[in-house]
Amino acid sequence: MSDKVTTNKQYIIFDIDSTSIGGGVFRFGYDANNNHIQTTELFSVRKNITNGKKYPFDYFFKQTLKTLEQVAQDVYLQSHISIHGFYCNIGTPWMSAQKQIVTYTSKKPFTFTQEFADSLIEKEFQVSFKKNKNYAKHQVELIDRRTIDVYGNGYPTRNPIGKKMSDVHIHSLVSVMSTSTKKAFSEVFEKVFHQEVIYLSNTFLSYQTLYSHSEQTDNAIIIDVSGEVTELLVVQKDHLTHIGSIPIGSNGIIRHLAENLKVPYGKAQSIISLYQQQKLDTTYEDNIQNQLHDSFRLWFKEFFNACDSYAKEGLLPHVIILRSSKATSLWLEYMILNEDSLREHIHTKGRIYLQHMDSFFIDKAEEHEDLELNVVAGFISGYLNHNGSTKTN
Repeated sequence: MSDKVTTNKQYIIFDIDSTSIGGGVFRFGYDANNNHIQTTELFSVRKNITNGKKYPFDYFFKQTLKTLEQVAQDVYLQSHISIHGFYCNIGTPWMSAQKQIVTYTSKKPFTFTQEFADSLIEKEFQVSFKKNKNYAKHQVELIDRRTIDVYGNGYPTRNPIGKKMSDVHIHSLVSVMSTSTKKAFSEVFEKVFHQEVIYLSNTFLSYQTLYSHSEQTDNAIIIDVSGEVTELLVVQKDHLTHIGSIPIGSNGIIRHLAENLKVPYGKAQSIISLYQQQKLDTTYEDNIQNQLHDSFRLWFKEFFNACDSYAKEGLLPHVIILRSSKATSLWLEYMILNEDSLREHIHTKGRIYLQHMDSFFIDKAEEHEDLELNVVAGFISGYLNHNGSTKTN
């Protein structure tokens, strides 16, 4: 494969979570064989939705739309070039993800084909959304769906196409978004860019990243601490076993530290950033160790309880894939790896292994202010390269 870029394509990419909204313009470089070989950030911006404060949902939603339009306007001013695609990654609370199982049994053996699977899944999902109690109060739309397991005649089957079976269970990772929320977000995008946007769920991005990029695909805990809540995925022996969340993310950690130190939210965030870069005054660093530890423990207690619940079905993987903001990622790594109590739930006799999700996509020699947005860009470039589009099935 040639390493020379012969074609460039520009994409607009957004990332919306429970804390902030990021947007940017990215250039994907392709070689003569149309293989993706380079991702370049041309422009990016991220704005905080509430600056660390908690508000009633109605006000929070209004602030989200206001912030989305501000970010969109900033990105628009930098996007007066030919745009080949427009994508937006959606995290909690704007989307919901779960595993769903479609089953089919026949007295007469049948051949499993892609057409049969697509038809079965489409028919089942039309009914399941209406019956699902989780969506009873909200009209929802499918963002993405990925087949994560197929069991034929009771056994896991990696390549089911063309095989004879009389019983099949298709396990899917399904992400949905409120119809009203999607409409509100889309109206902002269309008002500013006059283009339709393709939505992706953060859960799908995390799972697919592990599946496609990690050497530890078979077993890992994925932790996304980049918002108001923390999203969790557990993959064991190549099977997605748990999807969950805990009510505290990086926002809660920073807010707790700000309250303890009696400083503004932005100052507390800066303190963590400087601490992980070893740029704090030594005396001051010594004086705030207890407060830093207390703020981390506020989050860790919830994470430990989630692991405790998951571990009732068996020990958890010793590999942790962490996704967080640049301001907190190294500090969180240090604190997590120094928590001995976690080992009682982890399947390992040695150290827990932690890898940052951005390392799958980002050249460490380059500086990136927005790691979260670059993860989304890296995911999209790779997925486009292998699939031709981001449609999931």
